[in-house]
Amino acid sequence: MDFSEGLYAVKARAEAMQEASEAVPSGMLSVLGQRQSNFSFACLEAQEHCKSLGIENPVCQVSNYLFPDCRVISGHLEALQFLRRNSAKYHFRRTKMLPVSGGFHTCLMEPAVDPL
Repeated sequence: MDFSEGLYAVKARAEAMQEASEAVPSGMLSVLGQRQSNFSFACLEAQEHCKSLGIENPVCQVSNYLFPDCRVISGHLEALQFLRRNSAKYHFRRTKMLPVSGGFHTCLMEPAVDPL
């Protein structure tokens, strides 16, 4: 691949990821937990909450392991908001929405694969 082909690939990927981000309200949440925090269980309950609201195939999953007791969780925006509202229940010390346009590192970005 030469330089111009590389630039085309970067442009195509960026456009495809932007499209995938706009298709579903999603995001990423940085979570500082504690020893007793169960991130996977919290994500499962957030998915169940989304299902109760009629969201089909809700996504909520750990997408990055930052350091012990700290993760980034990605998925549907409603799932992330549920985790923030219920942070005490899951023993989360702090949550912070990341300034990104989508639920990266999840299956929500799968539509971005085809154009490449």
